[in-house]
Amino acid sequence: MAFSDPNAAAKNPPDTSVRHPETSHNAEYYTNKKATTESGHEFEFDDTVGSERIRIGHKSGSYIEWSPDGRKTESVVGQEHKYVSQGSTCTIDGNSDHKYNGNLRISSADQHMEINGVYSVAASEQFVFTAQKASTIIVLDDLFIMCKNLTVVTEADANFQIGGSLAISATADINLQAGGVVSISSGGEMSTKNGGTNTLTAPKIDFKSG
Repeated sequence: MAFSDPNAAAKNPPDTSVRHPETSHNAEYYTNKKATTESGHEFEFDDTVGSERIRIGHKSGSYIEWSPDGRKTESVVGQEHKYVSQGSTCTIDGNSDHKYNGNLRISSADQHMEINGVYSVAASEQFVFTAQKASTIIVLDDLFIMCKNLTVVTEADANFQIGGSLAISATADINLQAGGVVSISSGGEMSTKNGGTNTLTAPKIDFKSG
């Protein structure tokens, strides 16, 4: 009796070869020990030279298989639950690829990540970052932000401290509005250039240049 189809609960899933590799079954009759229970559970211990493997299959189609090269393949047709009462350590010397067709939620008391190389996040739709308390972003080298439209909203003050030059350029209008005093001070030259109209509205405007 052959093992039940691991995809019996979901026929023709997309990209099946990537979801789990095909079985390494290449057994010979006298070196393969197999047992099937009354309900359909299957146990297979294969000692075929060059094709040694172990496979444990549940009647639902879920299975675990160890291939001749030590590879482990696990397929679960239903939900999977794992609980560890103490710490857990996972070390992967090669690459790791995780694919989620549904939502992913990670909950932890604190989290710390260390990336020795490039860290890249790509979102096909919105990317939202929310913090309940004060947050800090530190970049020890240049920071480049590119977007279509940019809106910055603060409920209190905004403070910009520039250690070098500040350049603002616009191909259209520049509009600054203040309900109080606008004070601009420079220790050197002050130059404003744009391809449209400059509008600065405030009860009092002070320009100071050294």
